[in-house]
Amino acid sequence: MAGAGDSLRVWETRPQFHDLLFGIFSDRTLSMPARLMAIITFKNGVDKYWKKAALHAIGLAEKELIRPRLLSMLDEDVPQIAVQYCVAVARIARWDFPMVWPTFAEELASR
Repeated sequence: MAGAGDSLRVWETRPQFHDLLFGIFSDRTLSMPARLMAIITFKNGVDKYWKKAALHAIGLAEKELIRPRLLSMLDEDVPQIAVQYCVAVARIARWDFPMVWPTFAEELASR
């Protein structure tokens, strides 16, 4: 198991990794454990790397791929996944609204 953790630590600093995690988490045809691991890793990566001043920060291009899809999973019906997802959305909104993502409130209200 240590090998898997080490691999994740290497991959989490690579471009497009968090976009890939979002794609895995949002694919409801995948198993719940795979989706849960993806959203937990995504949430933790957001916490570490979303701020532009962070070492190995998630790049602007990747954020622009994630942000438009971010509110698409508000109807998540698996409670364990929904909680992790909501925490990730809240963190991104806290850092990006209103300067970087000025339409967040309107987008959220329209869902």
